[in-house]
Amino acid sequence: MAGKQKDATGYDRLKKAVSDNTLSKLYIFHGEERYLMERYIGAIRKQICPDGLGGFNYRRFEGRALSITELDSAVNTLPAFAERTLIEIYDYEIFVKGRGGGKDWAEDDTDSESSDDSGSEDKGAGKSGESGESGESESSNSGGDESGLSTGTGSNKAIADAEKKELLELFSNLPDYVCLVFIYDTIAFKPDRRRRINTDLLSKADVVEFAAQEMTQLRKWITEHFEDAGKHISVRDAEYMVFITGGDMFTLLGEIEKVSAYSESETVSRADIDAVTTPVLDAVAYKMTDALVAGNTVTAMQILDELLRMREVPQKILFSVSLKMRQLLAARVWLESGLDKDTYMEVCGIKFDFQASQLLSSARKMSLSGCRSAVQACSESAYQLNSSSSPEACLIELVAKLALLRK
Repeated sequence: MAGKQKDATGYDRLKKAVSDNTLSKLYIFHGEERYLMERYIGAIRKQICPDGLGGFNYRRFEGRALSITELDSAVNTLPAFAERTLIEIYDYEIFVKGRGGGKDWAEDDTDSESSDDSGSEDKGAGKSGESGESGESESSNSGGDESGLSTGTGSNKAIADAEKKELLELFSNLPDYVCLVFIYDTIAFKPDRRRRINTDLLSKADVVEFAAQEMTQLRKWITEHFEDAGKHISVRDAEYMVFITGGDMFTLLGEIEKVSAYSESETVSRADIDAVTTPVLDAVAYKMTDALVAGNTVTAMQILDELLRMREVPQKILFSVSLKMRQLLAARVWLESGLDKDTYMEVCGIKFDFQASQLLSSARKMSLSGCRSAVQACSESAYQLNSSSSPEACLIELVAKLALLRK
């Protein structure tokens, strides 16, 4: 699907640094592609700690429990019989909340200069290493510019800002022997770039986004892994594997192993893939709507029954079916307008060529009014489902309605 632009510059720099053995002192890792992230974490470990992670030159911390004092101590501990030390920190809230006690807060102020320099930090309490364990200490020592410091949210904000200044000082003076890696694992990477303190922190680090890979890269990667297993796969079937697995590389790796073991031929077939690959919900929903368009109501009902037995959330099933029906309506409009497939794919956010071809082929079997009625039926079912005591019954009724609209 069409989405926001991904920043690949940090990833490209990391690849070169690992290749040239010129790793930076400070990294921030984030992104949805866990396979690539773990692969490069492993490469960094191997480069800095070739003898393993059991020695003195590797430290790992959980960010939720880490204080600035502990971090400073780890950073300033010299390596033992090695050139560098590696410090990994998982889920440290650099940009969002302080660890000084009390409730979480969200940074929504746009006046970055006034919030950073007006005195709430300079007049505020001292180091978070001294008072970071107590929100009351921070609030009692702060100046009058932050009137909310004695209450939960204002106090937490002052604590977090004070901690950020300490963190910025630490980032600015990292010794050359340190490789410090902040890893966003279970929390989201959402820095508020409107605040100067956050942009200053980011400027000190090499920020690497491990984004979902583009189709060209995934096709090549899939092909290479099948070749390693002594198998061949066509470009079209490689795209099909991306589609039915959702494109996650960890998932793909497991499915490639299953398909390679199952296939008796040197060339992997679509039947081999369907036989052993576990499809994601969207792919299953596409198969269900394909069956409806083809007039195979029994198959569509069987697929729906299987999804419900797997305890898939009815709202998610309905969303996937509705999306397919909207794309089908767009395909019908496209056919009647005489527009090309590439434009259809771009406008509708469809990234698989075979998927667009299938949608356009299915649209030829339905009338424009039928496609519109299908989309309307999905909308009505969404309204009913959210207020129904039996959402499963709403889905069954929807599939029955769509079966009658195929012509």
